[in-house]
Amino acid sequence: MSITFNAHPLLAPARDSAPALGGAPSAMASALANALGLGQTATSDVTTPAGTDTQADRPLQAGESRPRGSRPAQGPRKAGRSERGDTPRPHAREGARHQPGDRPARPQRPAKPTNPVLLKLSEMYPALFGEVALPLKRGVFQDLMAAHPEAFDKAALKEALGQHTRGTRYLKAMSEGLARHDLQGQPVEALALEHAYHALLEVFKRRHARTGEDVRATLQTRMLHMLDSSGLHRDDFAQRVRTKDEAANALLDAVLAHASERAAKDEALHRAHAASGMSVEDFAGSYGMDAATVAQSLARAALVPLPAAEAVEAPVSAQPTTTEAPSALADAACSS
Repeated sequence: MSITFNAHPLLAPARDSAPALGGAPSAMASALANALGLGQTATSDVTTPAGTDTQADRPLQAGESRPRGSRPAQGPRKAGRSERGDTPRPHAREGARHQPGDRPARPQRPAKPTNPVLLKLSEMYPALFGEVALPLKRGVFQDLMAAHPEAFDKAALKEALGQHTRGTRYLKAMSEGLARHDLQGQPVEALALEHAYHALLEVFKRRHARTGEDVRATLQTRMLHMLDSSGLHRDDFAQRVRTKDEAANALLDAVLAHASERAAKDEALHRAHAASGMSVEDFAGSYGMDAATVAQSLARAALVPLPAAEAVEAPVSAQPTTTEAPSALADAACSS
């Protein structure tokens, strides 16, 4: 189910190319060749146009200088060579053509310096502050100060814990709904639904900002899974997690609408199965349905709770409802 959310190419200079010149040798060139005993020039590459001064073509005599501006006839000019000499033009030199790898590398952002207090905490408690973060129990700041009164400055420790609990790794652990842990790495209390939900929104918001990826469909799936795992009726779930963010609320409403339609189908399937008297496998086979899908639907229908207002005992843990931002929620673990 989907959700509705509201280099340019390198240009290398072209090589110069001179048209090949060809034709029969001039009469003067032939006479000069005969005078020198060279015979008829065969297949000359240069044609001397009529009326062109060819004094430059004869050899210089002793003490004679060549007239200014004249030069001996030459063969076809090679591509990429200058008319003033044999030095190749810059673009024709070997390896001078621009290549993508020739561009200077874009400077990388310097890595953020590691907080020395967090570095010390990761050495002391790798299970909590290592590569894989775990949600911390509320009041862990006091526990750390009590366990290491001489190791940490109070203000520095509080700042480091705030930085840690606002980090993406920590928020990812929160979004999974993992339990809060004490300094020994033991789960000691359940994570409030609101905290997990708001952490989930923040993680996907950062992911979209970092990659530009359309994360709506994946986020919707995660929100629906969180609803199913909460054991709450749709109305109670919405009351617990709804925020002041209109875009997030639009996503939530789409998830709740889908859950409502799915619940109606689950209930209809449950009644049909109950009336059939068949096993789940036979019932699914008679309708050409997948047995695992039918079993899942029947399980949801049997477990769908009533709204808290209609239930004798609402299956909601006694935890305060809040609409605080994820960073504020995460700071509950390190408040003084």
